[in-house]
Amino acid sequence: MIPVSQAAGLTFAEISEGRSAVVERIISAKEVDAFAELSGDFSPLHMDEAFAKTTRFGQRVSHGMILGTWLSTLVGMDLPGRNAILVSVALDFRKPVLLGDKVRMEARVARKVEASKMLELAVEASNQRGETVATGSAKVLVTA
Repeated sequence: MIPVSQAAGLTFAEISEGRSAVVERIISAKEVDAFAELSGDFSPLHMDEAFAKTTRFGQRVSHGMILGTWLSTLVGMDLPGRNAILVSVALDFRKPVLLGDKVRMEARVARKVEASKMLELAVEASNQRGETVATGSAKVLVTA
């Protein structure tokens, strides 16, 4: 676990349009199992290898919202870090993320709204094959 003291503390003035943050992770069975416990989503597509083999995916598929948690990580730890309140998130899942996939998620400041101290982020996640697995957006209130 990363100590809270390692969270960035960027102010609104320190952030420019185009600034980005990235997280890369490999989806493991352990992570999917832990997310199922946390969320209560035990769909057999995520949890049952025998069932998942009968689907068009041929194996277990990660919960899409695991990617949503990574967006929370990017905002809360990097962009802007401790001065952030995540206001909204929209994600479109384009391709399944399979166990063992390495996913790179990037959030980029697409727009700054001075009057409200709000950042509008563009989000894209891709796998190790360079395929886009999710796109989306987020709004972040910067408190400092």
